[in-house]
Amino acid sequence: MIGNTLDNFLHDEDNFLTQEEINLINTKVKSLRGYWKNFLDYNKENFLRSIYSKMYKNMMSYEELKSYYSIQNNFGDAIYMLDAGNYDEIDQKVQNILKEEFDWLYDKLLNVVKKVYETDNVKYDEKLPLPAFHIYHNKIDKTNFINHIDRSIFDFKENVDSDSVTSFVSLIESPKCPAYLDYGFGKKTYEVGKLHFWHGLLQHKIGNFTMSENEYRITFQGHSYKDSKDGTVYLYF
Repeated sequence: MIGNTLDNFLHDEDNFLTQEEINLINTKVKSLRGYWKNFLDYNKENFLRSIYSKMYKNMMSYEELKSYYSIQNNFGDAIYMLDAGNYDEIDQKVQNILKEEFDWLYDKLLNVVKKVYETDNVKYDEKLPLPAFHIYHNKIDKTNFINHIDRSIFDFKENVDSDSVTSFVSLIESPKCPAYLDYGFGKKTYEVGKLHFWHGLLQHKIGNFTMSENEYRITFQGHSYKDSKDGTVYLYF
């Protein structure tokens, strides 16, 4: 069981996906490219200008910063991409497509999380986006990601156990440059077939990488939190 404190913040669940299942997911995600959404399609101008003035002003131009973020795509709406508390930005058509095309994957994830947390009281939060896909594609010469903690849930929910937020990821496709989590004082390389968990309040970022033309970096990922009133564990993107 994954720990609920930063003293015990990492957990790997082996054999989450078979290679056949990974291939199926990969093909399906690419076939539904018309439903991917780029970072710059969201209303993030204020966010970009804020981090530019605080962190990047002496390193690059604002347009260069935007170009870094333009390489990021989501298939499904991660709540950190939305305005705080704005449920209306969630694309319900995409949510329905995810439910229809990956119903077996969501069943499998639910069962694994029940096992990891040693409780049957695990659900998908029906008001929030389903865990989904983070995608990079084509030539990328360098990346420069920023450290963060996964606190977006507090913009949407009130009854959140403040020490319960957890993030998870499973690798679907990696470029030749390995995909990994960078958590400041260490690195966690993603392994095919595993579901990797970490404490959401751990400072972390996507490990920097490069990609050649026509390469992909695809991950299935999401988060969980525990309701502070009834103890239910909820899953979301």
